[in-house]
Amino acid sequence: GDEDQGAGLLLKPGAYAEQRQGGRNEFEEDSGEGSDFEELEVVFDNMNPQEKDFHGIKVFVSELLDGEAFDSSALVDAMLEVTGKVGTVVKTEGAEDVFGIVSAVSLRSNAQEKWAKQLCKFMMSKCPADKRGKLEGVLSGSSG
Repeated sequence: GDEDQGAGLLLKPGAYAEQRQGGRNEFEEDSGEGSDFEELEVVFDNMNPQEKDFHGIKVFVSELLDGEAFDSSALVDAMLEVTGKVGTVVKTEGAEDVFGIVSAVSLRSNAQEKWAKQLCKFMMSKCPADKRGKLEGVLSGSSG
């Protein structure tokens, strides 16, 4: 029917280890005879983030500022507040681990939040000097 079946991914366990040891790897031709690889199908599901996904999402969010500490818990809370409107978590079928996240939160609406200030400060620090004025205008809402 019309239900979302997720995306399939074929994994070959041990391929990296064999490649490092100079043995066969997944890029070489496979004659099909005596292959050491097992095929494993993994189905990924995309779904709305839920409160139970908090810690899995935080793992991804915590790395946003190149490992620099910031109020990532509050950002995850803001992401969960817009569940059903925007955002998707990627999980494997039947598992609870979060493999990916796509979301958006408004920096303008959350401008007074500690996490938003920290993100803006980080973006400004990474922005080339000749573009900082324009970025500051966009972040403050005075342009765009």
